[in-house]
Amino acid sequence: DDTAASDRRTTLCLANTDGAGTVTRLTRTGSVTAPRWSPDGDRLAFLGSREGGDHGSVVDDLTEDDPRWTGSDPGEKTQLWVLDLAQGGDATRVTGFPDGVQSFDWAPDGDRFVVAARDPSEEQAAMLRDRRDEDTPAPIEVTRLQHKVDGHGWTDEVETSLFVVDRETGATDRLDDATAGRGLNAILTGPQPRWSPDGDRIAFLGNHTDAGDDTYVLDVYTVRPDGTDLRK
Repeated sequence: DDTAASDRRTTLCLANTDGAGTVTRLTRTGSVTAPRWSPDGDRLAFLGSREGGDHGSVVDDLTEDDPRWTGSDPGEKTQLWVLDLAQGGDATRVTGFPDGVQSFDWAPDGDRFVVAARDPSEEQAAMLRDRRDEDTPAPIEVTRLQHKVDGHGWTDEVETSLFVVDRETGATDRLDDATAGRGLNAILTGPQPRWSPDGDRIAFLGNHTDAGDDTYVLDVYTVRPDGTDLRK
């Protein structure tokens, strides 16, 4: 806990499973979550903000001139980072989604990730910018039955989608049909994507019904990594 700032921050530490030896602290600032080992055990991926590691990145940050800009620096949002424990050095930021990353999973080959992130259109990005304007925030227009959710705030029409992200380059491919859909649990839990052991399919949670805001139900879907062959 940072008592001076009245803030709680989570760091990553490395420890032996038998409890022997010393505990090594891997991150120093910021707050990080969701650590996952790479399939070969050489790398550690996690979610965190810019404070969670080095400012270096394999992606380009958005600027205010980009139509996807949502009113805040994507580097300060929760993004996907990777630590190379075999070679050492600082963490490298892999993603730069305008509204951050919700969850992720390694591909079995260790070269790609599946990432769940909000994907606003240009019109939706403009709406978010107007809402987040510190000087003159725009009125909030309610368009959903579940217009406000505890722990989340005001809802909107921005979908959470799945993306396949290259570990080395940060290049992203959107899986157009793989979305969380609507509903309270689609907001609170997100798609929680997981790659199959053979690398052939990606499983995720979603509600693709027309009345998603009327139910807590989530279904399991699978899709190929190229975005084809969606199955419920």
